Amino acid sequence: MKIWYIVILTLVIGCLGEMAYSSEKPKKPDRLRVKKIIEQLNNKDTAICISAIEKVIELRIKEAIPELVKLLSHKDATIRNWAVYALSALRARETVAEIKKLLSDENDIVRVLAAETIGKFGLKEEAITVLLGFLEHTNPSIRSSAVEALGDLNARDAIPQLIKLLKDRGTYRDVYYFDTWKYIIGDDYDYRSIRRQTEAMVCVASARALSKVGAKEAIPELTKLLENDNKYICANAISVLSQLNAQDIIPKLIKFLQDKDKGVRIASADALARMNVKKAVPDILKLLNDAELDVRSVAILSLAELNAKESIPEILKFLKHKRKDIRQNAVNALGKLNAKESTVEIVKLLKDEETSIRALTLSTLSTLNARENISDIKNLLNDEYSRVRASAIRTLSDLDARDCIPDIAKLLKDDYPSVRASSIDALVLFGSKDHLSEITKLLQDEEGIVRLSATIALIKFGSKEKTTDELIKLLKNDDEDVRYATVRAIGDLSIKEATSDLIGLLKDDNEKVRNETIGVIGYFDVKETIPEITKLLQDDNLSARLSAISSLGMLSAKASIPEIIKLLKDQNKYIRQYSAECLGDSGNKETSNDIVKLLQDDENTVRASATAALAKLAVKDMASKLIKFLSDDDKYVRRIAALSSGKALAKDAIPELSKLLSDDDIFVRVYSITSLYLLGEKPEVTKETTQNIKKVINQVSWNHRKLIESAIPVLSER
Repeated sequence: MKIWYIVILTLVIGCLGEMAYSSEKPKKPDRLRVKKIIEQLNNKDTAICISAIEKVIELRIKEAIPELVKLLSHKDATIRNWAVYALSALRARETVAEIKKLLSDENDIVRVLAAETIGKFGLKEEAITVLLGFLEHTNPSIRSSAVEALGDLNARDAIPQLIKLLKDRGTYRDVYYFDTWKYIIGDDYDYRSIRRQTEAMVCVASARALSKVGAKEAIPELTKLLENDNKYICANAISVLSQLNAQDIIPKLIKFLQDKDKGVRIASADALARMNVKKAVPDILKLLNDAELDVRSVAILSLAELNAKESIPEILKFLKHKRKDIRQNAVNALGKLNAKESTVEIVKLLKDEETSIRALTLSTLSTLNARENISDIKNLLNDEYSRVRASAIRTLSDLDARDCIPDIAKLLKDDYPSVRASSIDALVLFGSKDHLSEITKLLQDEEGIVRLSATIALIKFGSKEKTTDELIKLLKNDDEDVRYATVRAIGDLSIKEATSDLIGLLKDDNEKVRNETIGVIGYFDVKETIPEITKLLQDDNLSARLSAISSLGMLSAKASIPEIIKLLKDQNKYIRQYSAECLGDSGNKETSNDIVKLLQDDENTVRASATAALAKLAVKDMASKLIKFLSDDDKYVRRIAALSSGKALAKDAIPELSKLLSDDDIFVRVYSITSLYLLGEKPEVTKETTQNIKKVINQVSWNHRKLIESAIPVLSER
């Protein structure tokens, strides 16, 4: 078999995974189809076998795991590689021993993927040791794959080797990308562009890995790459340095906005937005007239991220652009910029030919509270695509469009589960009991997500005793999306009798389910879980660690304070930020000396969190410093200060908090209301404000939700 066949796998495998998890979830296949797919795994035709594996991944057919394990010993290396990838995608941790055997496989690509997979499945140290051995491999493709795996495994011990590899330049003759790309692309093949990328592959992979592990010590070497003649290397260095918050490169980034290479201009605009460099707005505005459409597209989003309201008139022009991604970015940007004056133009995109743009436009109109466009939105309840119909339902419920209840109720019989579930959710938000009998019938729906929505509806409409058991049963559903939504619903409905079932989900094989469970357990104050949650502070998954920190804060876990203190030195800024917040909420003044060190942190949000924590602990002068953060240019900093001022009892913050009630950022507005209530003030809470609070509550961590709910009396009516 030609080696390029295996290389194609390494090129497209990431895209396949993205498709499997980011697209709308396919309908669960019937048993007959599942059986046929599993049978095809044993087909002697390689193409048919691989196609079957793709379907197993796409449809998440866990019944195929035994057959996939058998394929680990297949004579064809391509099949073995696909089998490992599939087991990783299915999170089949129970197969780690079988996958580990492939560390001695004759094919190096298989060995690298096997090492990465066992690392994700818990054998991290052993995996890292194996991967380090590949960093001097003669084939740059193998070196690059090993580097990427080390980054994904957060292998900080590999930092010195990764820094050395920034000088690695694999020659195009050593890799198979030319033949591979020519096979994929055909006559439009660009040798010069591909050559730049193949020669830079190890260097770029190393830079990205250094970013993932938070290696600030690599900044000097990464900065040197900005002068590299290979613009592909330069563009990637810009992106990585911005992720490491290398403030010293800002002047150079502004100059790079005029670079001849479009990749460098794109990376610079994106980096300046990520680093919140407001002074770059005039220069990024010029990019809206760039000769390259890709540059204009990124500039639109960068200006929105920088809250550049002066860009609204120019961005409006792009709503009529022929390119789909540019129209999409323009709609998205106008929503972020809270451009209410633009709704007349935005609403026209409800008739756009692209499904994704119609759905995004609906979401944007919800953000802009465009009640004057309800009739236009209502028309999309009849859209041919389920995604759009479901978005229309959610938008109408967000806008409290009660006149549309009869039309939404008709969609309880829609062919698509997402639409049926959204219809139920909307009727609950409207408080409409007129269709209770129809909702009750949906308790027998074949789709778990619909049964979940129906169960929640009946509980909210007063049938708690009858349906709580049904809700708890859904925690064991095969569909991880259903389990996740069920955990969230149990927290939302405060069904504490589900606690023992929730504890079992702390070991769920789905990260999203596990992380949500950690938060709900903290919200429920289940103190017997403290030892188990403390272990998760060392989890490889960042979201799990952050959830664990927040949960331990809600649980007032004094025994875990020494572990939290250690995390103040973590390389990840979010870990430092969450840890400071947790210690501030603990009330333990002995931690002040550790927190105070973060006042010199490179990250603005970390400094703000440290200040907030110290203010909560009543450290002298910290409350006044916290108040200064309320007027910061960075919305994330304002959020931290707004939410913390109330708990810090910073009475002097009341005038600034009152001003923030009209802030552009919905989170800042809601957090300011929360703190004002905590400080004894009683700002008016209108119907629109209540809707905004509910939107925020559904997006924030459980510890922040708990604070908001306890502070604002009107929420007790929910």
